[in-house]
Amino acid sequence: MQSTLEAFRAGDPDAVRVIFRRYSGPVHTVVMSICGDRELAADAVQQTFVKAWKAAASFDSDREIAPWFYSIARRTAIDVIRAERRPTR
Repeated sequence: MQSTLEAFRAGDPDAVRVIFRRYSGPVHTVVMSICGDRELAADAVQQTFVKAWKAAASFDSDREIAPWFYSIARRTAIDVIRAERRPTR
């Protein structure tokens, strides 16, 4: 039987849901500590999981997944803040 991480890497929707349920809270904590705003944090969480899903095949399943998610979350939160601060024309 395939592990959840291997299934996640393969894009299995059930595995993606399991991973989301497991890591969405901690990822929200990471992005909230950076964004400081609930709306921006919610957007950053969503973007984090989309990016992770798109990059899942490149994840090394011999490594821990949490630091990988937190790294994506930090970069995404910073990107969300930068986008929010850009002046509108």
